[in-house]
Amino acid sequence: MIKNEIKNEIKKIIEDNIKDATINIFSKDNMHFNATIVSDIFNNKTLLERQKLIYSLLENLITSGKIHALSFKTYTYKEN
Repeated sequence: MIKNEIKNEIKKIIEDNIKDATINIFSKDNMHFNATIVSDIFNNKTLLERQKLIYSLLENLITSGKIHALSFKTYTYKEN
């Protein structure tokens, strides 16, 4: 698999669905990912609601096994 291919796919999926998102994704092995996602879509959402939103966007990558592990933090622009 081309280096950063999954990372770029994750970023594109989030950007396509959360228009104002700023996303930073890190991975040493292209299977285990750490991300920081900033967007005002998270305003007035609980941590659980934020997690559900991101996991729902990436569900196909997770269930297909393309993403082995994903850790992320979500912030609004005001929180960041």
